[in-house]
Amino acid sequence: MTLVAPTLDRLAHSVEVFNGYRNVDRTWHEFVAQTAPGPDLARPEHRRLLHRWLNSWGCRIRYPRDGEPPGRWPRSPRRTRCCSSPA
Repeated sequence: MTLVAPTLDRLAHSVEVFNGYRNVDRTWHEFVAQTAPGPDLARPEHRRLLHRWLNSWGCRIRYPRDGEPPGRWPRSPRRTRCCSSPA
């Protein structure tokens, strides 16, 4: 597969296609409005809103199941283990 270098024309085309989707920025605008004057990830509600916004854009970050505590976000013990420094 050969990749072609991006051009301004290709970028303009991509932006035009992207903006053609209905309500494409709805969840972003909700996130910005509900976390004004800026997101504070120390606040659980802001983390929940970020989680929802990321998932609306195609991320697949799992939501806690019924009865599970919300825990810290991002919720990935595997990543914590693999990225922690050796003892």
